[in-house]
Amino acid sequence: MKHRQGLSSVVVFRQEGRNRRLGNTLSWITHAYDWCQRHEFGFCFPAAGRTLGQLIDASSPLFQGCAQEFGKGNDAPETSGNALNLAQRVIDSAVEAVKDASKSGGVQRMVSVSPGELGFVGQESDLTWDDPDLAGFVRSHSIVVIDEPLQIRRKAPCPAKEEREWLSPGPAVTATLGALAAAPRPLIGVHIRQTDYRHWRGGEHFRDNGYYNELVAELRAQIDGTLLVACDGEFELSSGNRGPDVTLTSTLLGSDEVIRDFVALSACDVLAGPISTFTLQSRRMARVWHERTIPIVPIRPGASPGQTARDVLDSLRGT
Repeated sequence: MKHRQGLSSVVVFRQEGRNRRLGNTLSWITHAYDWCQRHEFGFCFPAAGRTLGQLIDASSPLFQGCAQEFGKGNDAPETSGNALNLAQRVIDSAVEAVKDASKSGGVQRMVSVSPGELGFVGQESDLTWDDPDLAGFVRSHSIVVIDEPLQIRRKAPCPAKEEREWLSPGPAVTATLGALAAAPRPLIGVHIRQTDYRHWRGGEHFRDNGYYNELVAELRAQIDGTLLVACDGEFELSSGNRGPDVTLTSTLLGSDEVIRDFVALSACDVLAGPISTFTLQSRRMARVWHERTIPIVPIRPGASPGQTARDVLDSLRGT
């Protein structure tokens, strides 16, 4: 089973990231593309359009890999679903082969499904992008499927210029940023994450509706600006917190609003909430899209809503 060009190895990424979340995908995709570029490997991520299609401009090279590597003809690669379907069939065949191998002794971190042709990097891999074993393994196969790219991290950041090109904003991003341009400043982003944080790490980072409503009230009392409250679906604003200076949206997985929330948080002057991939990647995109760094004010263990609001105010003042 060889890819259509037959000139170099191709890396096919199976899934978006842990739990198929937007922040998780952004945390690895440019590192993966940069790594493939540096090693002269082909890059193919069939799910890119579904995950990043509303966020990143369609001309980004992150979307072009499957058509280039699996499209028909060397001179005119297809951009239709045929190339995506072929790439998905490669993934499915690798996964099925590995399932069969696991029944007879377990799957190693790197498995040669078909020597010289098809390889597989397992989900529990402890490899890093700079591990020479990974590059050597890919180079020894025509196609290598990587199951869980979030596990394969490279510490060095991607080049800023290239990252801005790869993650150039799409029309939906531009429209959201334009709508926020007239909002009274400072623009304060409050990210509320409750659903999975209720049990994650024993609920250490979970705060209930009462806490967040008090935080919103404290922020409104201490800071004259605009609040964007991005929540994951459980939170409800109290009647006293409703007003033209407060916007409440939802970051539920699968909701179109998750894109608007993500973009809006990237435009804020400061972010407050529990540390999560969503907020970290929102801050990263502020650097990529706006070439500026925005602070994140974490909700510290034991900190009252009033103290967190004061921390936000101090952050705005640069103290």
